[in-house]
Amino acid sequence: MSTETTAGAATTERQLPSTVDEITPDWLTEALGRDVTSVAVDDVIWGTATKVLATVTYADGSSAALCIKGGFDENLRAMGLEASYELEVGFYDEIAPLLTVRVPACHYAKFVGDERQGIVVLENLAARNCTFGDPLQPWDVDRVAAAVEVQATWHRQTWEAAEGPVAKLPVGSTSVRHAAGVLLSEQHWTAHFGNPEMLQPLPELQDRERLMNAYRALWARDEQGPVALAHGDSHIGNTYVESDGKPGFLDWQGVCRAPGFYDLAYFIGGALTPQDRRAHERSLVNHYCDVLAAGGGPSLDRDEAWLDYRRYALHGFLWAVTPPTMQPVERVRAMGERHMTAIVELDTFQALGV
Repeated sequence: MSTETTAGAATTERQLPSTVDEITPDWLTEALGRDVTSVAVDDVIWGTATKVLATVTYADGSSAALCIKGGFDENLRAMGLEASYELEVGFYDEIAPLLTVRVPACHYAKFVGDERQGIVVLENLAARNCTFGDPLQPWDVDRVAAAVEVQATWHRQTWEAAEGPVAKLPVGSTSVRHAAGVLLSEQHWTAHFGNPEMLQPLPELQDRERLMNAYRALWARDEQGPVALAHGDSHIGNTYVESDGKPGFLDWQGVCRAPGFYDLAYFIGGALTPQDRRAHERSLVNHYCDVLAAGGGPSLDRDEAWLDYRRYALHGFLWAVTPPTMQPVERVRAMGERHMTAIVELDTFQALGV
């Protein structure tokens, strides 16, 4: 797919584009502070936030590959998803510049509440030969360890932040808690698992009420702290890998404050095969603690860290109840199996006292 718009095309009275067609050279000129003469849309990846991959040409003849991400589907904006757009805009505008970890370069970030729209203009990582994590392809232990270092670094840099943009974030992901309420409802549970094509829960995880109580217990732990910046949805599908092999994280729409194991346990449980997780998760938790403590960061008790890791493994269960309208069935099966196996083997219910 490729469409091109040249300078002088009509624009709307809105501050931000609401459709892909409204991403014009005039708007990009204003947004980027540089004279854009044309924009060619190379691909559109529809989702909660739509990614418009485009090539822009500037007046001086140079060009750039961009990823313009926002709520370009009116039906989705009407569902109240603007909160996630606002969070991602805030991350790139205010938080990312404070971190030393790699994130995509951001050229523009703005949220307009009255329009229920937020847009970030990022570099197109694919244009510089980055690759992207795939839930169907687990990582090896070394790459997971490198990603654990990335998480520990941003946690260390924002640990118990008392002021600034991180301190203003909610404790716990509001989007995850809302999703859990829907996905663990009796209505959804019955319909989802009543479909024989869906991944079925393991015998130990068939008590819906017990699972809901476990989530409530986990959310209560969020409030106890200590907390740091949390990605909120740090699964392997929200990662990318630089040409030098170093991983980074994408899609910062669920940022919040939470204990570090919120990110860590969820990521490890879905990124490794069960065999690799069993063999290496304890050493990965210790590695996380080592990196976290480096450079004056907090020093965690290793036994308590392991207990929290077991507790926060629960987050991954939501993959098992994710409908095909949100994720392809094959992804749900792959991730759901890994996470449910981890929850059972780590005896997460016991760790949470439910």
